[in-house]
Amino acid sequence: MVIIIVQVILIVMFGISVTMKLLRTRSMVQHWKEYRYPMWFMNVVALLELAGVIGLLAAF
Repeated sequence: MVIIIVQVILIVMFGISVTMKLLRTRSMVQHWKEYRYPMWFMNVVALLELAGVIGLLAAF
């Protein structure tokens, strides 16, 4: 039961993160510029996070 709750929390958190990165919200872009990461790398990270979400969903 605890594992399912943790999975749901992770799915929601990573889902929000993926959405913010793919939509390039102002706050996310600001963070990436502060850290001086290239903007194309945001898409790579978002897709990897999306793969993690899909993996967590497949674990159900």
